[in-house]
Amino acid sequence: MKYPKIAILLLTLIASCFIAQNLLAADQVIERWTFGPWQTQSMISWGGDRLIVDCGINGLWSYDDGDGSWIRLSLLDPLSMVVLGESNLVVNFGPHGLWKFDKSTWEKIAL
Repeated sequence: MKYPKIAILLLTLIASCFIAQNLLAADQVIERWTFGPWQTQSMISWGGDRLIVDCGINGLWSYDDGDGSWIRLSLLDPLSMVVLGESNLVVNFGPHGLWKFDKSTWEKIAL
């Protein structure tokens, strides 16, 4: 079945607007991932049941293996990240500094 070019263009436009609207929600630190596949740049296991995924310009996301949910942790593009101790994630956001996340709050620890 062939689709007219206008229908394909319209679907692409709708999808782009939906993604852009969700990416511009900068006032929300934590947001559920409810749309489309993105390319990951790196990932790290944290706490046995969480996977932290660097999605580049789409931010930093957490996958909870217990309930299968995705939560956006940050809108920023991380350069690197490590697990510190049992409950802390340390993320290098480049010019935005070095930050520590304890599963609920962010704390800037270095420039």
